[in-house]
Amino acid sequence: MGCGGSKDIESKINEQIENQLRKDQDLINEDIKLLLLGAGDSGKSTIVKQMKILFLNGFTSKEKEMYKSIIIDNLKDFLAILINAANHFGVKISQPKEIIESFLNQTIPKKNLPSVLSTLLNDSGIQEMCKRADEINLPEAASYFFQNFERIFSSKYVPSPQDILLSRATTIGITETNFTFSDMKFKIVDVGGQRNERKKWLYCFQGVSAIIFCSALSEYNQTLYEDSHQNRIQESLILFDEICNSRWFGETPIILFLNKTDIFREKIRKIDLSSCFEDYQDGSDYTSAIHFVKNKFLERNKNPKKKIYVHFTCATDTNNIRFVFDSIRDIIIQENERQIGFL
Repeated sequence: MGCGGSKDIESKINEQIENQLRKDQDLINEDIKLLLLGAGDSGKSTIVKQMKILFLNGFTSKEKEMYKSIIIDNLKDFLAILINAANHFGVKISQPKEIIESFLNQTIPKKNLPSVLSTLLNDSGIQEMCKRADEINLPEAASYFFQNFERIFSSKYVPSPQDILLSRATTIGITETNFTFSDMKFKIVDVGGQRNERKKWLYCFQGVSAIIFCSALSEYNQTLYEDSHQNRIQESLILFDEICNSRWFGETPIILFLNKTDIFREKIRKIDLSSCFEDYQDGSDYTSAIHFVKNKFLERNKNPKKKIYVHFTCATDTNNIRFVFDSIRDIIIQENERQIGFL
């Protein structure tokens, strides 16, 4: 009798192990769908670029040529922001009005563009506005591209991985990136974060293994491009609330990326976080500040059983994202085991 009972128990254990092995194999064979969400400029697209660098052998020659055009457009856009800001603040630009208007109207011949850009960038009025970048929503990448101006306009220029990571292009529609990591097949679905793009998110909700939600810590003193009255991080909190408590994602784990830690670390020394959150009282202390913001997001969760994993990230740092993605892989495996009752 006792021997028979032991065999039954052993049989059940073996069955459990076999079931787990089958589930693990299913996890390897099936695509793990990660839905990448967040407001515009939160760093989502940079995460996707990092996946290409880490798991897809980087960028093709054709892609690099495309990014070359994007980077030059970025340079022009950043300079236009500075010119318009100078006009707004009454800061004099010493260059002739005709040159400035030709630049803003994009009527400068292509061959003359490098010299015109160089002249404007070295203007004392433009230099003054560069120092006031935090006041005018100048993208963080602007100073990097201004410093690399000559290299970018050289005849042999090929964008480096860092150039591509820092380049900016608004995500329109839905993009999918497929890759294999640790014998697991991943599909990252990135949907545009601007308000007019969010209505498309619904089409991506089925079969999601986890949500990666990005929010830029550094944007606590900035407003949306599409709504100059709405603070960006407050908008991100509202959006996180909607996603976290959505009926579509009741059982879906959320991986929260509080991004742009490098920029936030510098900015918090100059602009107090209380400008966005009146109840913040710890001044320029970086650690206190990031955990304060983290708690603001976690407070939005209305389901105590909801799994939310928080990472402080710098999306332009490849090593940081590699480390974080190791954690994501472990989270997926853990969630898979939990769902079949192994944990």
